[in-house]
Amino acid sequence: MTIYLEYIFLENLIMDFVVLKETIEIAKVNLNNKRIMLASLISSTYVVVMFYFRLERLNYVVTKLLLAICIIYISVKPKTMKIYSKCFVLFFLVSIINVGTYIVISNIFNMSNELGLEKAFVYIFTYFVGKTFLGGLWRIYRTEINKNELNYTVKINIGGKIYTYTGFLDTGNTVYSHGVPVIFAELLDEKMLKGIENKPYFNVKTVTLGNVCTKKAYILEGIKISSKTKEWIVNAGVVFEDRQLSKQNNYNMILNYILYTESMGGIEI
Repeated sequence: MTIYLEYIFLENLIMDFVVLKETIEIAKVNLNNKRIMLASLISSTYVVVMFYFRLERLNYVVTKLLLAICIIYISVKPKTMKIYSKCFVLFFLVSIINVGTYIVISNIFNMSNELGLEKAFVYIFTYFVGKTFLGGLWRIYRTEINKNELNYTVKINIGGKIYTYTGFLDTGNTVYSHGVPVIFAELLDEKMLKGIENKPYFNVKTVTLGNVCTKKAYILEGIKISSKTKEWIVNAGVVFEDRQLSKQNNYNMILNYILYTESMGGIEI
């Protein structure tokens, strides 16, 4: 069987461009077609070099993962790790859906493996299928969260006194350590410090305006979180902040997103 390197290059160039463009559009980050094309050229060249020189090591999972890290960074040029992580995950989801769509269409129409107009058309078609499917799932996900109140009533027992908080569910807070999710709460009075001084704790690192700080997260049990329809009793690591968490004073505690998914082992009442 004859393998034409120019076909391999063009095929991977089209597919990589489609997947990267689709990923960035779904993630809703700055779209730059020149950066996407550059990343696609690098990826396609990688595949050609691998085939031409028969470098089996370039086909290892670790090597492919490093390539994905590289081309995603070039395409997105993210300002934060959160944006990069979102694009990284979406990239693989888009790839899986697009490849699956291509396989199904190829089997239905008995398409040839050689690059041609039909194959290029299918790649472009997978772009619309993947974008519609994943974009729809993302909208459903966002709508589901918006249907639920993001503010919860939280009660903590410290030293025999019940402190009531207004907790805001922050989907960006997924800090999980020592078997518990981490939440951030304002220090309501000095008596709280005495009540928690003998509690077990662990250190967590936080980043604020580029500054990395190490703070104590006290492990508290029996935290009661409630909404209009549900109530949970959970254990969590609580970082007490000696500052106001909300500029508008809408809440005084930042809840962990894991609380929403109920994956921390809380007891639903």
